[in-house]
Amino acid sequence: MTGDNAGERAARMHDDLGRHFDELSELLMSAQAGPPDADRVVRFAARAVPHTQHSALTLVRGMQRPVTVAATGQLAWRVDRIQYETGQGPCLEAVHGHDVARAVDLRTDTQWPEFARRCVAETSIRSMFSLRLFLSGDDRAALNFYAARPAAFDDLDIAVGAMFAPFAALAAQNGIQARQIENLETALETSRQIGVAIGILMARQLVTYEQAFAQLVEASQYLNRKVRDVAVDVRETGQLPERRGRQEPGP
Repeated sequence: MTGDNAGERAARMHDDLGRHFDELSELLMSAQAGPPDADRVVRFAARAVPHTQHSALTLVRGMQRPVTVAATGQLAWRVDRIQYETGQGPCLEAVHGHDVARAVDLRTDTQWPEFARRCVAETSIRSMFSLRLFLSGDDRAALNFYAARPAAFDDLDIAVGAMFAPFAALAAQNGIQARQIENLETALETSRQIGVAIGILMARQLVTYEQAFAQLVEASQYLNRKVRDVAVDVRETGQLPERRGRQEPGP
């Protein structure tokens, strides 16, 4: 490649990168768009990193199994699934503390032999790299990039990908907090429904709080339903659901 061609290519890449970041900045600053979500950040990252074909975000919460929370296509999901099943691969390497994990050519890679063998056999991906994302607490994450061509990624690709790492980390953190709020709201609603049902049973049957709660638990067990669902029935009908289709034990 001549110096002029190389300069033109660098100028085009610079312009493209600037456009991608302008779009991302506008999106993040838009009140209508809300907080950045993983899907949008992953799509922007895949478009911006010069030689990537797919991108994805891996999340590990505490001691739980890794999950892919966003990806640009089914191919990325399949590659990630192979990593999780084999316990090997760049994204897991990044999640466990390496800032950058890179597979230049999976056909000859010896870093993660079982993952590389399956990835070559089952997908068209031949090179990838993953970047560690910094989250709070025990949560960990990685931003992953994939390409079908061996040795597709150079230092510029990794540098551009690293520019998106803080956005991806923010999106992952926002997703975690949103799920925590949703779980808290669900728990509060469940507690309210159970409390109402207990109050109804106490008033109708003249029993104590502990006795009313025990009746809900017993009904939950013999009906094989959640206590919350039994509580909803009590709130709507004023009484515990009857045992249906169940034989009483003999003497």
